[in-house]
Amino acid sequence: MWFDSHCHLNLPGFGAAPEEVWSEAQNGGVSRVFVPGVDPSEWGEATWATQPGMSTGVGLHPFTLERWAQDDELSRVDVALTQLERAARSRQHVAIGECGWDKPLALRCPRLSLDYQTSIVTSHLQLAAELDLPIVLHVVHAHGLALETLKRFRLRRGGIVHCFSGHAELVATYCRLGFSLGYGTQLVRPNADKARAALRTTPLERIVLETDAPWHVTRGRLPNSPLAVIDVAHIVSRALGLPLEVLAELTFANASGVLSEPLGSTVSR
Repeated sequence: MWFDSHCHLNLPGFGAAPEEVWSEAQNGGVSRVFVPGVDPSEWGEATWATQPGMSTGVGLHPFTLERWAQDDELSRVDVALTQLERAARSRQHVAIGECGWDKPLALRCPRLSLDYQTSIVTSHLQLAAELDLPIVLHVVHAHGLALETLKRFRLRRGGIVHCFSGHAELVATYCRLGFSLGYGTQLVRPNADKARAALRTTPLERIVLETDAPWHVTRGRLPNSPLAVIDVAHIVSRALGLPLEVLAELTFANASGVLSEPLGSTVSR
């Protein structure tokens, strides 16, 4: 069985309701999925999120900040961070995130400088440390800043750098800080050599698989869906020389170890 460690199952773009998409994925061999939170509208109760095998996160994505900046609504951030803390303390979510740094965003939207993005991520990190939750990070062309910031926090449960895009030389530092690295559709992009080099450098116990669906595509399956994690698995299996059944067991255990239900959770999934 497979674990899609990063899938925006609640967003439009699948062509069907989340329950239907998830049912199809389960029938195809995907038994668990993590749905990151990116916007306050996603943090409340959602009947689809109580489906067996689903777990969720709570976070402010850089692209949510971009939308608010475009609408001149960045004043919403302080309120949203208060809502985020309340949602995280409810113990209905297994992780903080998705949040993070995006350098191209900072370049096209000066109001969202990397310093500003760091202030938002720092609020997430403080909450993750206090509540003993893992954090799920989006890091694009800002790995030096991300590592510098992460070193200031003691996160016992670490987290995941989703859709890892950094050089192989960065892998060891992230792993020392307790982070697993998410591999998915970046393995089929034009710069896949860099991603595959990082993959081959990543300790087996730190590899998790993801789709980031409905974004991106993989070879052979359009649109993207949780089922595409099996396409990703075939690529990883060939790159590492691991049998699929071994990879399935390994990555399922890795993702489960990070994205497990928090102590005191009352949510049954």
